[in-house]
Amino acid sequence: MLAIIINALGIVLGTGIGVGLRKIIKEDAVKSILKVLGVLVIIISLTGILEAMVVFTDGQIGFQYELLLLVTISLGALVGELLKLEERFITFQEKIEDKVKTKTNLTKGFFEATLLFCVGALAIVGSFNAATGNPSLIYLKTVLDFISSILLSATLGVGVVFSAVIVFLYQGIMFAIFYYSGSMLTAEFISIISLVGYVIIMCMGINFISGKKIKIMNLLPALLFAIIYYLVFLL
Repeated sequence: MLAIIINALGIVLGTGIGVGLRKIIKEDAVKSILKVLGVLVIIISLTGILEAMVVFTDGQIGFQYELLLLVTISLGALVGELLKLEERFITFQEKIEDKVKTKTNLTKGFFEATLLFCVGALAIVGSFNAATGNPSLIYLKTVLDFISSILLSATLGVGVVFSAVIVFLYQGIMFAIFYYSGSMLTAEFISIISLVGYVIIMCMGINFISGKKIKIMNLLPALLFAIIYYLVFLL
């Protein structure tokens, strides 16, 4: 549990540094940083996707979970569009920013950082390993989150710091679940959830680079469909 606390504190420290740098970074530099961060996010996402999908059988390379990705991402995007999750989030964001009278994209920084820090293999597998007495992956995630929080807060503002609370609660809950459930959660389940999460994260990286709007919020139901798919077809 100590490792999870350190992870959250790393985000707080990184945000403080990033906000300080934001005052001296010009707009062109901010755009460049955002694009670089997008490239890094895509690389990390692709690594996670390939790790989950590529399999070696009798010396030959193959792929798995193609149908799972097609079904979960498609249904997730469809449900997200029908529920207008992105539009509802934007409306909520505008109301919050009107109340706090700020131009720092408070909720945007919070949302982007929370998604980046919480969705992925490191958050899930790291919490699992920490629950079994090996916190090394969480410490690795702390370093990555620290660097990412500097870059994110330099571009999106102080809202990034509030993601530390969600990271602590999310990973703390995961830690408790893994600690008490033991071997009930299979490696395949973790791999599937991480795979879908990495695809969503990659879409966010594409947004950072191109500026074109992929509605990330509308993709989140795909995580729920990944769980359903696992329970129906793979359990």
